[in-house]
Amino acid sequence: MSKKASIDLILPIFPLKRLQQIGMNSALPSFASMLVFIFISIYVFLFSNVALSSSDLHASESKLEEGSKKLKICLTGSTEQTIPYYGEAFVNGARLAVDELDQKQKNKVEIEVHYYDVKPLAALSKLEEMRQSSCHAIVGFSTGNDLLAIEDDLRKDPVLVMSIYGDPNPRFEKTRYLRTMQPAADILLAELLERIPRKIKKSNNVLVVTADDRSEMVAYRDALNKLMPSQKFEHVSVIEQTHDISSVTQVMQRSDSAWDYVFLFTRSLIAAKVTDLIHSKQLLGQDSQKTIFLGTKYFGSAELPAYLNFLESKDVEAYFVRQNCLCNKNKNVEDFIGKYKSKFMNVPMLISIDSYDAVKYLLSSIDKLDSYSSKSVIDYFYKSAQGYKAVGSTEIKRGLKINSTQNFLMKVSKKGYEVIQ
Repeated sequence: MSKKASIDLILPIFPLKRLQQIGMNSALPSFASMLVFIFISIYVFLFSNVALSSSDLHASESKLEEGSKKLKICLTGSTEQTIPYYGEAFVNGARLAVDELDQKQKNKVEIEVHYYDVKPLAALSKLEEMRQSSCHAIVGFSTGNDLLAIEDDLRKDPVLVMSIYGDPNPRFEKTRYLRTMQPAADILLAELLERIPRKIKKSNNVLVVTADDRSEMVAYRDALNKLMPSQKFEHVSVIEQTHDISSVTQVMQRSDSAWDYVFLFTRSLIAAKVTDLIHSKQLLGQDSQKTIFLGTKYFGSAELPAYLNFLESKDVEAYFVRQNCLCNKNKNVEDFIGKYKSKFMNVPMLISIDSYDAVKYLLSSIDKLDSYSSKSVIDYFYKSAQGYKAVGSTEIKRGLKINSTQNFLMKVSKKGYEVIQ
């Protein structure tokens, strides 16, 4: 609404000539005239803004009710911005999914990218940005902390979020709009403990290092205590955000024994710093019985071996379990790799498969809805959408129930990352 239009609205209440008479021809003292002008100015300003707000509100409501003829899917994350080629692989997976539509269907889809920095509440502000951009569904958000940051806000104004690497939480499953494609920490850890070549014994010295400021890492620690209730652990906490591992140094200074196993419930950088610290203190024991490091899915992959890259000494024996692997030789994965190479002249990364699967699933709503809004998209996928068998190790069932169909045990050594069958 223009300023002139706002003024016209108050003319029936205060005719312009009468205002001029009050202001210019009144016999009131100058101080009183000034008060009158101040009152009138404030009145005009307030009414103008009320009119503007009311107009904007009705326009917004009308837009929400009408919906859009295009499905807008927004891609987001922080790691994807920190590592550019990782972000490119993320976007390419989504592009490949859209590319498989016919031309008429392609015209009904819009992909938009909204990356954010690794800062407190950055995910929350980016969520609001995507709302303002009228995103109907969101693929991404990098960590469990990110999902916890946006959880309450999503409850007030829901948008369907399909997180690729954020850790699941029982609270998320109770909603109709927040899901992660990852298995829970207890599932991955149980498989790790079952499949490592040398099993942990009660007599072993076991150190557990946990990033307490990461909800997903606390979940790993809690799962370990439940899975091995009779095992004696030396627990130590670190703060990942500040890279402070002084607490590990203090534990090592008061212990003369070598650690048989060290659980590294931190992301790859801090995990590597702790590993190097233990190496430097020569607490590995005898060569035939050196420390085994056990980590999380955040150690990376063969395509992005983050933990190994950060290590100063690559002479390490470490294991972790993750969901997807390009080493998965099923036909769907091999076909995907072939299509990706043909289109982008490059090899995909695991995140390419994940973004492809998430976007491919969301694209199943094309031609199923007359128009798109955040509400109609949530309703469709929660109530009506059929199941989806992903290229990777994910299965999505009706009601947005997501399961992992296969996990992979990875070994880390100076040779790199390899799958242990």
